[in-house]
Amino acid sequence: MARPLKVNDTIPKSIKEMSDGEIDYLSYVILTDFASSNTGVGTLNMSGTGTSIGTLTDTIRPDAVGTHPVGTSVTSTTTTVYQDLSAVTITGTTRPLKAESGTPYSLKEMTDSEINAEIVSQTAAQLASGDIGSYRLATSTPAGGGTWEDTGMEWIDTSQSENIEYKLWRKTNGTVPTTVRSLKTESGTPYSLKEMSDVEIQTLTQYLRKYIVDNGIGQYKVQAGTPTPGTWVSVSTITDTRQQVTDVNYTGEADFSDTFTGNFTTDFVGNFTDDYTRTSTRTSVVGYTGDFATTYVGDYVGNFLLYYSEGTPSLNRTSTRTSIRNSVVITSTRSSIGNFAGDFLGNYIGNYTTTFTGNFTSDFVGNYIGPADYAGLTVSASKETNQTYELWIRTA
Repeated sequence: MARPLKVNDTIPKSIKEMSDGEIDYLSYVILTDFASSNTGVGTLNMSGTGTSIGTLTDTIRPDAVGTHPVGTSVTSTTTTVYQDLSAVTITGTTRPLKAESGTPYSLKEMTDSEINAEIVSQTAAQLASGDIGSYRLATSTPAGGGTWEDTGMEWIDTSQSENIEYKLWRKTNGTVPTTVRSLKTESGTPYSLKEMSDVEIQTLTQYLRKYIVDNGIGQYKVQAGTPTPGTWVSVSTITDTRQQVTDVNYTGEADFSDTFTGNFTTDFVGNFTDDYTRTSTRTSVVGYTGDFATTYVGDYVGNFLLYYSEGTPSLNRTSTRTSIRNSVVITSTRSSIGNFAGDFLGNYIGNYTTTFTGNFTSDFVGNYIGPADYAGLTVSASKETNQTYELWIRTA
């Protein structure tokens, strides 16, 4: 272990390795510097800079609430979220001192791997836990303390009834730990030891940026499910909503099984099994072939022609007579062509497959096939969730 060194203020003063709690101050300075700009490696944006970390799709119904009839089509707008994950080259740093074991002990500047292991890994873990420099997508200032700033980037869940605005927030400040500064070598004659200034500690920020790129800790993803590989924590939930479309009972095309009362003036196709009562006057041309078996008692008054047995008339004359007789069975096969004028009062059960024009005032249950203008759905004031996304950060 090669921890950074500090000045021990107890009397007599001495040099001592920093504890994790004391390294917190170094992390605080690095993270505050990292969060001071919304550009640079490790930062998020929606403007197309860097690597895509996922997309957010907003869907909206094209018609206003209450519109009928409508289909199921939606309009979609997709926004891509990016993280700058460019390669980082470390330059111009001020390196903390460490104690080098040996006989005797000596002081040396920490190497890149030692800085990463002892300072940057702890700093990245704080970033991933929601400390300074971390991001949230939220409709209002995120909870949890500290100072959160609106980055000016947003994603809007639009709908016909309301728009919900998700802003990209970044934490820029938090609880300030006790100030404990690491030691550095001061060039001169002779060389001396000196505490690092905050500006010099900020030169270690580039190590944090490189650590995010190389190790993945502090990288973000926008997606519905947990990313892989690694350990990821969801820090924000984002929802795309839109109006529902629902069926409403209309006097129009569809499977209409409600009670219909009114003037029915279009073609009826189906089985009519109700009582039909009306006055009908029409010309009836129909062929009747069958057995007529009944008892007839009454007067026959009519004209007849007398025939020979050969089938020709023997006498062409008109005779009128009154016949009173009982007929038990008369079998008749004939065709009747004539006019029927009268009232039909009774029950009709069968298939009615012609055009009906008139006032239909009974209950209709069945399939109504009518004007297409009444077909479709209605845009509801209620909303439905189309997709839920989450903003994830990698912690390990």
